[in-house]
This record gives sequence, structure tokens and C-alpha cells, in this order.
Amino acid sequence: MKNDMKLTFKVAISILRVTLFITFLVGGIFYLEDIPIKVSLDVLITAIPTIVLYVIFRSYFKIAYYKRLKKIRTFTSIKQLPNTNDLIELEYQRILSDSLKKTADQVTKLEASRRDIHDRYAIWMHNIKVPIAALQLMVENGGNIEGDKRYRMLVQINAIKSYLSEMLNLISLRNGNNDLKITKVDTNTIVRHILKRNSWMIISKNQSLQFSANLPILISDRRWLEIMLEQIIVNASKYTPNEKKIYIKSTSSKNIIIQDEGIGIDENDIKRIFETGFTGETGRDRIEATGLGLYLVGEIARKLGFSIDVASVKGQGTSFIIRQKVEE
Repeated sequence: MKNDMKLTFKVAISILRVTLFITFLVGGIFYLEDIPIKVSLDVLITAIPTIVLYVIFRSYFKIAYYKRLKKIRTFTSIKQLPNTNDLIELEYQRILSDSLKKTADQVTKLEASRRDIHDRYAIWMHNIKVPIAALQLMVENGGNIEGDKRYRMLVQINAIKSYLSEMLNLISLRNGNNDLKITKVDTNTIVRHILKRNSWMIISKNQSLQFSANLPILISDRRWLEIMLEQIIVNASKYTPNEKKIYIKSTSSKNIIIQDEGIGIDENDIKRIFETGFTGETGRDRIEATGLGLYLVGEIARKLGFSIDVASVKGQGTSFIIRQKVEE
């Protein structure tokens, strides 16, 4: 609409410009030839409407042609293009057809390449889980490994497993995995499972956990909701110093609050923490930070229809408030 108005305005200016030009040209010629003013005016009165009509008709066909070209932008195949006997427009259509075909071929190849890479990553990560599990059993049953050393080795093995799961979940999301099974989910139960799986991290840092078992029952997909909450809880533990506290609670039937006494997030970074690969000021100080965990959280939240508000004070801690959106 805006472009149409611009074109109409240009046409009006064109008509005015041509009219003034003809008026001054004819007037100048008649003045130099000393032709009577009455004759000059008669000629102008006769000529100007004809010129104006010519400009209007010419502009009309230009506007019509412009609108036809504008429609072509929405076409995805040559079969949709309008029939025409205009040789120039036919050539444009041939060029567009070739361009559409080349683009479609490139998209197909890129999509096949993307699927192949994702499949290879997924297979590699599934395969590597087997030797990691075997290594974990060897460490757990290794009688000649000192207790403290064994524990530290298990901590690192669990960290590797956590990063692998993070990548597998990311690949699943990127592949458009829509295997949602919407049911009533007792969030108290899934938080207990998360805490049990990651107890080694909390214990190793001697952190204090305050879990109020009053979390709501939500209508959601259990698996993806658990993955989202686990990422936030693990992050809370990871960025909370030894002997500090982590709180998991709820203040309504639709929210879950995960709060820590950790190192906090810089105020300028809060709005970007759900971007892929973004680690911020906090992450740059930690070599193991990947920026994938919270990106995964943001993607799952959108997938499940949750909003996440983040409040943080540098050096004092961070709160994640997860709310399920309620349709009006």
C-alpha cells in the first residue's frame, strides 16, 4: 500500500512536470514568434489535455505492470505465473523459473546435508554413551582407587553425560521433534527425580537445598518439562558457590521458582541469556560454559507455552520464575 501511494505520487508529479514544461515551451516559442496571446492560449488549451491524458494512460499501464510484477514475488512455481503475450514479461518469467528451480535444488541439498550432519551427531553421541557408562562402572567398582579420587572421577563422568544429554536434546529440537504427549504432570515428582540424578553436584559443593514440595500440577509434556527444569536447576548449582543455598518453590498454581545464592547475571546480559551460544560476562570466566543450556530452556519454554522471567543481582543470586501461559 505504501509503495502504491509512492507510485501514484510520482505519477502526479510527472503529470505536473510535463504540463509545466509544455506550457513554458509553447509559451516561449509563441512569444519569440510574436504570435498573438489568444492563439497561444487556444493551442495550449487544446494541447495540454491531450498530453495529460497521454501521461495518465502511460502511467496507468506502468502501475498495472508494477502490480503484476509485485504479485510475482509471492509465486513459488512457474505454473502460478499469469499468462502473457508480452515478450519482455515472458523472458522475465523464464529467468524467474530458472531461479526458482536452482533455489529449490539448493534448498533440497542443504536440507539433506543438515539432516545427515544431525543424524551423524546423534549416532555418535548415542554410541559414546556406551563407553562412558562402562567407564563409570569401572570407576565405581575400582577397589584400588582411593575414595576421594573415585568420587572426583565420577563427578567428571556425570558432567560429560550431562553435556551429551544437552546436545542430544538440542538436536531433537532442531530436527523439529514434535512428539508431545500432553498430560497432567506432578512437578514435585519430576523435581525429585532431577535432584536425585544431580545430587552428586550439590553434595560435592556442600550446597544447601530448600525444596518446598508445593509445586503445582501442570498440563504439559512431562519429558520436555523435566529437561527444561533440570537445565535451570543444574545451572543454579553450577553457578552457586560452595555452602550456599538453592531454593525451589511455588507461589501460585501456575508457577515454579528456582532461586539461588550464586554469582548472579550481569544486568546487560539478562535479556540475551536465552540466545544460542551466548555465555555473557559470567560464562566468559568459566571455560566449560557453552551457552547451550539456557538456549535449550528458551526453546522448550516456547514449545510448551511457558514464559520465564529472570531477576538477578550480581554477586547475590538469580531467580527463574517459570509460568505456564493461560489462554483467556
